[in-house]
Amino acid sequence: MDGAARAAFLGFLLDAKRATYAGQGDDTTVVAYAGGVVPSARESSEARAIYAFLRRALQRGTSQHPYRGPALFSDESFTYTNETTGELDAFSGLEQITRSSETVYELRYAGGFLG
Repeated sequence: MDGAARAAFLGFLLDAKRATYAGQGDDTTVVAYAGGVVPSARESSEARAIYAFLRRALQRGTSQHPYRGPALFSDESFTYTNETTGELDAFSGLEQITRSSETVYELRYAGGFLG
């Protein structure tokens, strides 16, 4: 998904957003996201650590599935998982972050090409 991106972001701990990625030619991909830090992990210092880890995970996404991060990434006490179905024309997924087997972050996403 090369090109320009526009996104609307709501909130810090819980997030709902829509991003539009303009690719080469007439290719435009729209992605909708909803989720964030779960209520039990919303203390600000923990939330900052969760989002710092999320940024590291998202930097490890692949060109075959550029929607979010890799299928699995662990660092320190956090583990990131990303279950994706579909291809660039129509896809959806669920990403989660756990700490000591407890879910601290969860986000669902869906998107695809606009014709």
